[in-house]
Amino acid sequence: MVAEVTPAVVNISVITRSPMEDNPLFRDPFFRRFFNLPDRPQRREQAAGSGVIVDAARGYVLTNHHVIKDAEQAIVTLRDRRQFQAKLVGADPGTDVAVLQIDARSLTALRFGDSDQLRVGDYVIAIGNPFGIGFAVPANMARTVMNQIVRHGEVRRGRLGIEMVDLTPELAKKFGVTSLDGAVIAGVQPGSPAERAGLREGDVITALGGRPIRNAAELRARLGLTSVGEEVELRVTRGGTTRAVRVQIAAPQEPAAGEGHAVAQLPGMHVMEIERGSPLYQRVQGLIVTAVERNSSAWQAGFRPADIIYAVNRRRVRTLAQLQAALRAEGGFAISLLRGDTTLTITVR
Repeated sequence: MVAEVTPAVVNISVITRSPMEDNPLFRDPFFRRFFNLPDRPQRREQAAGSGVIVDAARGYVLTNHHVIKDAEQAIVTLRDRRQFQAKLVGADPGTDVAVLQIDARSLTALRFGDSDQLRVGDYVIAIGNPFGIGFAVPANMARTVMNQIVRHGEVRRGRLGIEMVDLTPELAKKFGVTSLDGAVIAGVQPGSPAERAGLREGDVITALGGRPIRNAAELRARLGLTSVGEEVELRVTRGGTTRAVRVQIAAPQEPAAGEGHAVAQLPGMHVMEIERGSPLYQRVQGLIVTAVERNSSAWQAGFRPADIIYAVNRRRVRTLAQLQAALRAEGGFAISLLRGDTTLTITVR
Protein backbone atom coordinates (compact mmCIF):
# COMPACT_ATOMS: atom_id res chain seq x y z
CA MET A 1 0.00 0.00 0.00
CA VAL A 2 2.77 2.44 0.91
CA ALA A 3 4.54 1.82 -2.39
CA GLU A 4 1.33 2.65 -4.28
CA VAL A 5 0.58 5.82 -2.31
CA THR A 6 4.03 7.39 -1.98
CA PRO A 7 4.38 8.55 -5.64
CA ALA A 8 1.33 10.80 -5.13
CA VAL A 9 2.91 12.65 -2.19
CA VAL A 10 4.86 15.77 -3.16
CA ASN A 11 7.10 18.36 -1.57
CA ILE A 12 6.04 22.00 -1.87
CA SER A 13 8.62 24.75 -1.40
CA VAL A 14 7.37 28.32 -1.27
CA ILE A 15 8.97 31.75 -1.28
CA THR A 16 7.24 34.50 0.70
CA ARG A 17 7.97 38.05 1.76
CA SER A 18 7.56 39.12 5.38
CA PRO A 19 8.18 42.48 7.09
CA MET A 20 11.55 42.82 8.78
CA GLU A 21 11.56 43.41 12.54
CA ASP A 22 11.89 47.05 13.53
CA ASN A 23 10.67 49.61 16.02
CA PRO A 24 7.01 48.88 16.95
CA LEU A 25 6.07 52.45 15.99
CA PHE A 26 6.89 51.68 12.37
CA ARG A 27 4.18 48.98 12.38
CA ASP A 28 1.52 51.65 12.86
CA PRO A 29 0.22 52.73 9.42
CA PHE A 30 -0.98 56.05 10.83
CA PHE A 31 2.52 56.80 12.17
CA ARG A 32 4.13 55.98 8.82
CA ARG A 33 1.59 58.08 6.92
CA PHE A 34 1.99 61.07 9.26
CA PHE A 35 5.78 61.14 8.84
CA ASN A 36 5.61 60.11 5.16
CA LEU A 37 7.69 57.01 5.81
CA PRO A 38 8.15 54.33 3.12
CA ASP A 39 6.60 50.92 3.48
CA ARG A 40 8.32 48.57 5.89
CA PRO A 41 11.21 46.67 4.25
CA GLN A 42 10.54 43.02 3.57
CA ARG A 43 12.75 39.97 3.40
CA ARG A 44 12.34 36.86 1.28
CA GLU A 45 11.75 33.64 3.18
CA GLN A 46 11.59 30.04 2.06
CA ALA A 47 9.42 27.35 3.62
CA ALA A 48 8.38 23.81 2.77
CA GLY A 49 5.38 21.56 3.21
CA SER A 50 3.63 18.53 1.80
CA GLY A 51 0.85 17.94 -0.66
CA VAL A 52 -0.84 15.11 -2.49
CA ILE A 53 -1.78 14.73 -6.15
CA VAL A 54 -5.54 14.15 -6.34
CA ASP A 55 -6.14 14.52 -10.10
CA ALA A 56 -3.41 13.24 -12.40
CA ALA A 57 -5.10 14.39 -15.62
CA ARG A 58 -5.54 18.01 -14.54
CA GLY A 59 -2.52 18.22 -12.26
CA TYR A 60 -4.38 19.19 -9.08
CA VAL A 61 -2.42 19.03 -5.82
CA LEU A 62 -4.16 19.24 -2.46
CA THR A 63 -2.25 20.91 0.37
CA ASN A 64 -2.73 23.13 3.42
CA HIS A 65 -3.54 26.82 3.22
CA HIS A 66 -0.85 27.62 5.77
CA VAL A 67 1.76 26.06 3.47
CA ILE A 68 1.09 28.43 0.56
CA LYS A 69 -0.22 31.48 2.44
CA ASP A 70 1.47 34.69 1.20
CA ALA A 71 3.53 32.67 -1.28
CA GLU A 72 5.03 34.56 -4.21
CA GLN A 73 6.19 31.32 -5.78
CA ALA A 74 5.46 27.64 -5.20
CA ILE A 75 7.54 24.77 -6.55
CA VAL A 76 6.22 21.20 -6.47
CA THR A 77 8.81 18.41 -6.37
CA LEU A 78 7.67 14.90 -7.24
CA ARG A 79 9.10 11.68 -5.87
CA ASP A 80 11.01 11.16 -9.16
CA ARG A 81 12.67 14.58 -8.52
CA ARG A 82 10.85 16.41 -11.30
CA GLN A 83 10.01 20.00 -10.35
CA PHE A 84 7.14 22.18 -11.56
CA GLN A 85 6.04 25.74 -10.96
CA ALA A 86 2.59 25.58 -9.35
CA LYS A 87 -0.41 27.84 -9.87
CA LEU A 88 -2.73 28.55 -6.94
CA VAL A 89 -6.27 27.50 -7.88
CA GLY A 90 -7.71 28.70 -4.57
CA ALA A 91 -7.61 28.27 -0.82
CA ASP A 92 -9.91 28.20 2.20
CA PRO A 93 -8.35 29.50 5.44
CA GLY A 94 -11.27 28.22 7.50
CA THR A 95 -10.49 24.56 6.78
CA ASP A 96 -6.78 25.12 6.04
CA VAL A 97 -7.16 23.57 2.58
CA ALA A 98 -5.60 24.82 -0.66
CA VAL A 99 -5.45 23.52 -4.23
CA LEU A 100 -2.47 23.96 -6.56
CA GLN A 101 -2.17 22.98 -10.21
CA ILE A 102 0.92 21.84 -12.11
CA ASP A 103 1.39 21.22 -15.82
CA ALA A 104 2.87 17.74 -15.77
CA ARG A 105 2.47 14.35 -17.36
CA SER A 106 2.76 10.78 -16.01
CA LEU A 107 1.44 11.71 -12.57
CA THR A 108 0.15 9.33 -9.92
CA ALA A 109 -2.98 10.46 -8.08
CA LEU A 110 -4.26 9.36 -4.70
CA ARG A 111 -7.86 8.19 -4.47
CA PHE A 112 -9.95 9.67 -1.67
CA GLY A 113 -11.17 7.29 1.00
CA ASP A 114 -14.42 7.69 2.95
CA SER A 115 -13.56 9.26 6.31
CA ASP A 116 -17.12 8.64 7.56
CA GLN A 117 -16.32 4.94 7.64
CA LEU A 118 -13.35 5.34 10.00
CA ARG A 119 -13.65 3.98 13.53
CA VAL A 120 -11.54 4.37 16.64
CA GLY A 121 -8.73 1.80 16.50
CA ASP A 122 -8.50 1.66 12.69
CA TYR A 123 -4.96 1.35 11.35
CA VAL A 124 -3.70 4.61 9.75
CA ILE A 125 -0.43 5.47 8.01
CA ALA A 126 0.70 9.10 7.65
CA ILE A 127 2.92 9.78 4.64
CA GLY A 128 4.29 13.24 3.99
CA ASN A 129 7.22 15.59 3.96
CA PRO A 130 8.93 15.67 7.37
CA PHE A 131 9.10 19.46 7.23
CA GLY A 132 5.36 19.88 6.74
CA ILE A 133 2.21 19.54 8.80
CA GLY A 134 -0.42 17.00 7.78
CA PHE A 135 -4.07 17.64 7.04
CA ALA A 136 -6.19 18.37 10.09
CA VAL A 137 -9.55 17.85 8.37
CA PRO A 138 -11.40 14.64 7.42
CA ALA A 139 -10.89 13.40 3.87
CA ASN A 140 -14.57 13.92 3.01
CA MET A 141 -14.42 17.55 4.12
CA ALA A 142 -11.16 18.10 2.21
CA ARG A 143 -12.77 16.66 -0.92
CA THR A 144 -15.85 18.89 -0.56
CA VAL A 145 -13.69 21.98 -0.05
CA MET A 146 -11.47 21.04 -2.98
CA ASN A 147 -14.43 20.58 -5.32
CA GLN A 148 -15.74 24.06 -4.46
CA ILE A 149 -12.31 25.62 -4.88
CA VAL A 150 -11.86 23.99 -8.30
CA ARG A 151 -15.32 25.10 -9.38
CA HIS A 152 -15.43 28.61 -7.91
CA GLY A 153 -11.89 29.46 -6.84
CA GLU A 154 -13.10 29.65 -3.24
CA VAL A 155 -15.54 28.02 -0.83
CA ARG A 156 -19.01 29.55 -1.02
CA ARG A 157 -20.57 28.80 2.33
CA GLY A 158 -24.32 28.73 2.50
CA ARG A 159 -26.75 29.93 5.14
CA LEU A 160 -29.65 28.18 6.80
CA GLY A 161 -30.33 31.04 9.20
CA ILE A 162 -30.35 29.38 12.61
CA GLU A 163 -28.49 29.69 15.88
CA MET A 164 -27.74 26.32 17.44
CA VAL A 165 -26.49 24.83 20.69
CA ASP A 166 -25.54 21.34 21.85
CA LEU A 167 -28.18 18.97 23.17
CA THR A 168 -27.68 18.63 26.95
CA PRO A 169 -29.46 16.10 29.22
CA GLU A 170 -31.70 18.90 30.51
CA LEU A 171 -32.63 20.05 26.99
CA ALA A 172 -33.16 16.47 25.81
CA LYS A 173 -35.65 15.89 28.64
CA LYS A 174 -37.38 19.22 27.93
CA PHE A 175 -37.80 18.55 24.21
CA GLY A 176 -38.68 14.86 24.48
CA VAL A 177 -35.51 13.44 22.94
CA THR A 178 -34.04 10.18 24.23
CA SER A 179 -30.55 10.60 22.73
CA LEU A 180 -27.97 13.34 23.34
CA ASP A 181 -26.93 13.33 19.69
CA GLY A 182 -28.19 16.37 17.81
CA ALA A 183 -28.32 20.16 17.90
CA VAL A 184 -31.02 22.42 19.34
CA ILE A 185 -32.21 25.45 17.39
CA ALA A 186 -31.74 28.42 19.73
CA GLY A 187 -32.98 31.03 17.27
CA VAL A 188 -34.31 31.44 13.72
CA GLN A 189 -33.41 34.52 11.68
CA PRO A 190 -36.40 36.33 10.15
CA GLY A 191 -36.75 35.77 6.41
CA SER A 192 -34.15 32.98 6.43
CA PRO A 193 -34.47 29.61 4.64
CA ALA A 194 -35.03 28.03 8.06
CA GLU A 195 -38.02 30.26 8.78
CA ARG A 196 -39.50 29.60 5.32
CA ALA A 197 -39.13 25.85 5.90
CA GLY A 198 -41.09 26.12 9.17
CA LEU A 199 -38.23 25.49 11.60
CA ARG A 200 -38.71 26.91 15.09
CA GLU A 201 -36.74 27.66 18.20
CA GLY A 202 -36.56 24.47 20.29
CA ASP A 203 -36.54 22.10 17.32
CA VAL A 204 -33.87 19.39 17.60
CA ILE A 205 -31.96 18.52 14.42
CA THR A 206 -30.71 14.92 14.59
CA ALA A 207 -29.63 14.27 10.99
CA LEU A 208 -28.59 16.11 7.82
CA GLY A 209 -28.86 14.40 4.45
CA GLY A 210 -29.59 11.06 6.12
CA ARG A 211 -26.41 11.17 8.23
CA PRO A 212 -26.70 11.56 12.01
CA ILE A 213 -25.63 14.79 13.72
CA ARG A 214 -23.64 14.47 16.95
CA ASN A 215 -23.54 18.10 18.08
CA ALA A 216 -23.93 21.73 17.03
CA ALA A 217 -20.33 22.01 15.84
CA GLU A 218 -20.77 19.13 13.40
CA LEU A 219 -24.04 20.54 12.06
CA ARG A 220 -22.46 23.98 11.67
CA ALA A 221 -19.48 22.55 9.77
CA ARG A 222 -21.58 20.42 7.44
CA LEU A 223 -24.04 23.20 6.69
CA GLY A 224 -21.15 25.55 6.01
CA LEU A 225 -19.78 23.27 3.30
CA THR A 226 -23.15 22.76 1.62
CA SER A 227 -23.33 24.57 -1.72
CA VAL A 228 -25.55 27.62 -2.08
CA GLY A 229 -28.83 26.63 -3.74
CA GLU A 230 -28.60 22.98 -2.72
CA GLU A 231 -31.69 21.46 -1.09
CA VAL A 232 -31.00 19.35 1.99
CA GLU A 233 -33.14 17.15 4.19
CA LEU A 234 -33.10 17.62 7.96
CA ARG A 235 -34.48 15.16 10.48
CA VAL A 236 -36.19 17.31 13.10
CA THR A 237 -37.77 16.37 16.42
CA ARG A 238 -40.48 18.64 17.87
CA GLY A 239 -42.63 17.72 20.84
CA GLY A 240 -41.57 14.08 20.71
CA THR A 241 -42.47 13.73 17.02
CA THR A 242 -39.78 13.34 14.36
CA ARG A 243 -40.27 14.47 10.77
CA ALA A 244 -38.23 15.26 7.67
CA VAL A 245 -37.88 18.89 6.60
CA ARG A 246 -36.46 19.95 3.25
CA VAL A 247 -34.78 23.34 3.05
CA GLN A 248 -32.78 25.15 0.39
CA ILE A 249 -29.41 26.62 1.43
CA ALA A 250 -29.13 30.34 0.67
CA ALA A 251 -26.17 32.65 0.18
CA PRO A 252 -25.07 34.81 3.14
CA GLN A 253 -26.90 38.12 3.32
CA GLU A 254 -24.82 40.77 1.57
CA PRO A 255 -24.66 44.21 3.21
CA ALA A 256 -25.41 47.31 1.15
CA ALA A 257 -22.50 48.26 -1.11
CA GLY A 258 -20.50 51.34 -0.25
CA GLU A 259 -21.19 51.19 3.49
CA GLY A 260 -18.66 50.66 6.25
CA HIS A 261 -15.33 51.93 7.52
CA ALA A 262 -11.88 51.03 6.25
CA VAL A 263 -9.66 48.95 8.53
CA ALA A 264 -6.06 50.21 8.28
CA GLN A 265 -4.53 46.97 9.54
CA LEU A 266 -6.49 44.96 6.96
CA PRO A 267 -6.13 46.89 3.68
CA GLY A 268 -8.98 46.42 1.25
CA MET A 269 -11.67 45.63 3.83
CA HIS A 270 -14.58 47.72 5.14
CA VAL A 271 -16.68 46.91 8.19
CA MET A 272 -19.67 48.37 9.99
CA GLU A 273 -21.35 47.85 13.32
CA ILE A 274 -24.58 45.87 13.43
CA GLU A 275 -27.12 48.62 13.96
CA ARG A 276 -30.71 48.74 15.11
CA GLY A 277 -32.95 47.76 12.21
CA SER A 278 -30.59 45.07 10.92
CA PRO A 279 -32.01 41.50 10.97
CA LEU A 280 -28.87 40.58 12.93
CA TYR A 281 -29.36 43.24 15.62
CA GLN A 282 -29.29 41.70 19.14
CA ARG A 283 -28.94 38.24 17.56
CA VAL A 284 -25.24 38.43 16.72
CA GLN A 285 -22.59 40.54 18.43
CA GLY A 286 -19.79 41.75 16.21
CA LEU A 287 -19.04 43.78 13.08
CA ILE A 288 -20.16 42.90 9.58
CA VAL A 289 -17.73 43.02 6.67
CA THR A 290 -19.39 45.19 4.03
CA ALA A 291 -16.77 45.01 1.28
CA VAL A 292 -13.46 43.35 0.44
CA GLU A 293 -11.47 44.42 -2.59
CA ARG A 294 -10.55 41.42 -4.69
CA ASN A 295 -6.83 40.53 -4.48
CA SER A 296 -6.29 42.97 -1.60
CA SER A 297 -4.40 41.93 1.55
CA ALA A 298 -7.73 41.28 3.32
CA TRP A 299 -9.02 39.20 0.38
CA GLN A 300 -5.87 37.10 0.24
CA ALA A 301 -6.08 36.52 3.99
CA GLY A 302 -9.51 34.99 3.42
CA PHE A 303 -12.04 37.69 4.40
CA ARG A 304 -15.24 37.98 2.37
CA PRO A 305 -18.27 40.33 2.33
CA ALA A 306 -20.96 39.42 4.88
CA ASP A 307 -18.44 37.87 7.29
CA ILE A 308 -19.19 38.82 10.90
CA ILE A 309 -16.10 39.49 13.02
CA TYR A 310 -16.79 38.79 16.69
CA ALA A 311 -13.35 38.35 18.31
CA VAL A 312 -9.66 39.19 17.89
CA ASN A 313 -7.18 36.99 19.74
CA ARG A 314 -10.15 35.59 21.70
CA ARG A 315 -11.11 39.11 22.78
CA ARG A 316 -14.73 39.95 21.96
CA VAL A 317 -15.32 42.96 19.70
CA ARG A 318 -18.68 44.59 19.03
CA THR A 319 -17.77 48.13 17.96
CA LEU A 320 -15.38 49.69 15.48
CA ALA A 321 -13.38 51.22 18.33
CA GLN A 322 -12.98 47.82 20.00
CA LEU A 323 -11.86 46.23 16.72
CA GLN A 324 -9.30 48.96 16.04
CA ALA A 325 -7.95 48.73 19.60
CA ALA A 326 -7.61 44.94 19.36
CA LEU A 327 -5.78 45.20 16.01
CA ARG A 328 -3.20 47.62 17.42
CA ALA A 329 -1.59 44.82 19.42
CA GLU A 330 1.88 43.77 18.32
CA GLY A 331 2.41 40.58 16.37
CA GLY A 332 -0.24 38.60 14.52
CA PHE A 333 -3.99 38.40 14.95
CA ALA A 334 -6.34 35.44 15.21
CA ILE A 335 -9.64 36.86 13.99
CA SER A 336 -12.78 34.83 14.75
CA LEU A 337 -15.77 35.27 12.47
CA LEU A 338 -19.08 33.84 11.35
CA ARG A 339 -19.65 33.02 7.68
CA GLY A 340 -23.15 31.79 7.05
CA ASP A 341 -23.70 29.21 9.78
CA THR A 342 -19.97 28.44 10.09
CA THR A 343 -17.39 29.76 12.57
CA LEU A 344 -13.91 30.40 11.19
CA THR A 345 -10.59 31.73 12.48
CA ILE A 346 -8.29 33.66 10.14
CA THR A 347 -4.72 34.30 11.23
CA VAL A 348 -3.09 37.52 9.99
CA ARG A 349 0.58 38.33 10.46
